[in-house]
Amino acid sequence: MKNIKDIIYVIGHKNPDTDSICSVIAYAELKKRLGYNAIPVRLGEINRETDFVLKHFGVSVPIEITNVKAQVSDLNFDIVNTASPDISVRTAWMIMNRNNIKTLPVVDDNKRFLGLVTLSDITEKYMDITEDNIIANSKTPLHNIVDTLKGKVVQGSEEDFHTSGKVLIAAAPPEEMAPFIQNGDIVITGNRADSQYNAIENGANCIIITCGGQASKEVLELAGRRGCVVIETNIDTYTAARLINQSIPISYLMTKE
Repeated sequence: MKNIKDIIYVIGHKNPDTDSICSVIAYAELKKRLGYNAIPVRLGEINRETDFVLKHFGVSVPIEITNVKAQVSDLNFDIVNTASPDISVRTAWMIMNRNNIKTLPVVDDNKRFLGLVTLSDITEKYMDITEDNIIANSKTPLHNIVDTLKGKVVQGSEEDFHTSGKVLIAAAPPEEMAPFIQNGDIVITGNRADSQYNAIENGANCIIITCGGQASKEVLELAGRRGCVVIETNIDTYTAARLINQSIPISYLMTKE
């Protein structure tokens, strides 16, 4: 027996006569015995002759349907991947690549449609980033940065993350970094404790320690007093600087209109 859940309606012509009604009853019965979920139906009222025949043989009158036009319930809909507006650009990119799609609908917690993000949106925005405070402008959450950089927060929390959005690398000697660091900046640094300490002293809201480096007890204590978030990651400094903009939420670049 075939396992077919869809209903097959067997139907004749409009204003059916006895031949039409008997034919659909017989053919529907054949389809049932072949394993299909077939139902005989009619388009219109039966005449007196047909009524007599069906009553004589004890056969039920087929149900009447008003039309056979396609309805929404008859259509096949693709099951699409959707995304939350706060997921990172990098996560959206990975979803698209994994599922071989170029468009990702963005929905809220109630599955209400908010917008679309496409591969073109991602590549265009990524290639055209000129804002030095895009992390702040896009309201990027801390967990997006942590996920994108495959890091961990060793000091601070989401509530402490009040960044200006400007990102810089502590490449110069610590004593020469002060003019470049402003309150609320994100500073990417290696394992030099003096660079880490100096960045916090000069107002950094978040420091990212790369290459598997770890913050010293003194650095963590200062960060705690200053409300600075400290992230540690095993990736290198260049990769961290390259990836951090991929942590912005897709709501910032999705098409809404």
